[in-house]
Amino acid sequence: MKKVLSVVMLSVSLGCTALQAEKSAALTDWVKKSPAEAFEWADKQAAADKRRHYLSLVVMRLWVRQDTPGAVDYVTKTPGNRGLGGLVASWIAQDPASASAWVVKRPREKWPVVFSAAGESWARCDPKAAGAWLLTLPVEQGHYAYTLAAGTWAWSDTAAATAWVAKLPECDARNDAVAAVANVWGRRSPGDAEKIKD
Repeated sequence: MKKVLSVVMLSVSLGCTALQAEKSAALTDWVKKSPAEAFEWADKQAAADKRRHYLSLVVMRLWVRQDTPGAVDYVTKTPGNRGLGGLVASWIAQDPASASAWVVKRPREKWPVVFSAAGESWARCDPKAAGAWLLTLPVEQGHYAYTLAAGTWAWSDTAAATAWVAKLPECDARNDAVAAVANVWGRRSPGDAEKIKD
């Protein structure tokens, strides 16, 4: 354990990226052997230095890949929302059908975290499927994800994201989603950004 911790800490202190941390054999082995311990360590690192926020996400992604039921069990028993967004984002990228079915059953106080993480992560992997799923949800659930999903989708296909936000139900979150797409469009093609406001 001490050897694993020292190897991981050395990587972190050298400023490794999230991708490098994820490919670390030491971290992968640690998550395989003691996932809760690895997550607790990563979460403390992130709390101590915001530049290390990615560590808890990386550990959760590795944990979900190796043992989704174990990661779900741990996070659901953890007070507050610690690990919840990382769990949902990792799981939705791996198995959107199971993860989205789990997300819609979360209690109301978890909705802001679970729906925003699901919408954004799924929009990175498969924006059309994410958009279709979000349109099936009641507004009181879906609105947590509209803006993040629209903004994420707009980076890969601005026109499709624009068409999707036009289908959203009328609510404040729809207006925020329109603004998110317009922001991306404005960065890519400033002259065309005004088109979305029509």
